[in-house]
Amino acid sequence: MRRSKRLFNCVSTDQALEQTVNREVKSQGGVIGFTKRKGVLLCWLMTRHITGSYSEAMKEMCTTAARADDHEEIRSSRLAKDVTDVDKISDALISQFQNPFDLETVPSALVNIVTGHIASKTVEESLTTLQETGRQKMTRFAEQRLVQSSTCKSFWDAQARVQMPTFADMQWCS
Repeated sequence: MRRSKRLFNCVSTDQALEQTVNREVKSQGGVIGFTKRKGVLLCWLMTRHITGSYSEAMKEMCTTAARADDHEEIRSSRLAKDVTDVDKISDALISQFQNPFDLETVPSALVNIVTGHIASKTVEESLTTLQETGRQKMTRFAEQRLVQSSTCKSFWDAQARVQMPTFADMQWCS
């Protein structure tokens, strides 16, 4: 049950009842003190929802300008800082590194956008054929482990890793 507009603050229904109805029953103005007088108790029970709504409206009216349900991450100052941080990161990427979104300046070769290094032929070939290599490995897995035959491997047998060269495998000259 969510008692405010904030995110990630739900409580279980029994806890919400304890925090609302049962708290009102046990606090000043509740049933404590006149529970032995059935007429008064019945009157209190019949009007509880009305007095509760008045109580909640009064609490709502008396809250300060800085609302308790405003999370610090959605305040305007924080949102403005987030926008400037994104702009700073974007500017840094564009000015210091290869801009991956500018198709005019991107070289035809495969380039590491952080370092600006151009991939070797081996690395470029392994990275550009990655999907096809994955499809072949998946097909081989299905043929060896899912098809019923006498030479069928167990589904749970370990599978050899595919060693494909990446930018991390390249030797750079400093």
